[in-house]
Amino acid sequence: MFEEKIEGIVLNSTLFGEKERIVTLFTPNHGVIRLIAKQLSQKNSSHFLLTTPFSHVEYQVSKGNSDLYKFKEGTIIQNFYTIFRNNLVYLETASSIAKSLLLSQLQGKPSLSLYQLTLSYLQAISKISNPIILGTSFQLKLLQHEGLICLKPICNVCGQNPANCLEYGESLCLAHSSSNGFSFSEEQWQSLLLLQQTRSFASLSAVACSKDLKEKIDQYFQTRIKEI
Repeated sequence: MFEEKIEGIVLNSTLFGEKERIVTLFTPNHGVIRLIAKQLSQKNSSHFLLTTPFSHVEYQVSKGNSDLYKFKEGTIIQNFYTIFRNNLVYLETASSIAKSLLLSQLQGKPSLSLYQLTLSYLQAISKISNPIILGTSFQLKLLQHEGLICLKPICNVCGQNPANCLEYGESLCLAHSSSNGFSFSEEQWQSLLLLQQTRSFASLSAVACSKDLKEKIDQYFQTRIKEI
């Protein structure tokens, strides 16, 4: 059994008995890992905060032959939950980001760039005027990171016609798409490009994203992730 320090973001925390929790942590060097935190008590509130979803933490952990790490002690780098807890939109956005990671990331798969992206999105939630759009933008950027989408203004096949359809990650025009694709209006396609490519959170907050477009992107994300 060996011990090490691990930085991460708590994605999920589930009660296991009266004084234990199973914590799912997203880390830069180990990807998604699961660990057990024991001997939790109401008197030691710091341990509860350390295992609360959306906390950015550093853990001292140990690991033996099992895939399950053991929590020893830790410190909070930033507790996003205390910022989000009184705002439903903040919590829904953070939950959407966590859900996207849990659906797409394999246990033990390191990804420093995706970890840094996740931190930047969580930090932006309480700072922009339209935070709900961050969950949708994160889905598109995550698909790009995994090589599961190639968004372009022009069809990937003919290189001439405007693209308006996503099919197996490819940007296609009406002539080269099939019934298996996800079609978008011209205005929606422009929003898709901005949601994936815009790097400024202030600019991202101004992107038009209707409820219909948000639901269609979520449906596409769910479908694409299941294909890998």
